Amino acid sequence: MAARTVQEFYSLDSGLLVGKRTVFPSPMGDVPVTTIFRGYKAFEGLMVPTDTRQLIPSGEVKISVDSVEFDTVKPQIFDLPKDIAKLAERRDAKQAKKDAAKKKTE
Repeated sequence: MAARTVQEFYSLDSGLLVGKRTVFPSPMGDVPVTTIFRGYKAFEGLMVPTDTRQLIPSGEVKISVDSVEFDTVKPQIFDLPKDIAKLAERRDAKQAKKDAAKKKTE
């Protein structure tokens, strides 16, 4: 399969992304997708499209955004599970030993 291709379209006035044409390769042939971004609003100082439409061969997908929150995920959500954390600690300790041994020989 070939790599996907993308064309992006920006507003000359605002500089915001207003559309995108993408062709995704698939086993059944290339799939064209046109995405239209409208209704930009500022959320905490960042411009976000509140109305997005994707035109695909099988129909249209509409996405509406009413609100946006940033940094509301607690950092603990990214903590490794306990068993995996133990494995990572062992790996790090093993690497630290290798690094220390290498420094001694330099």
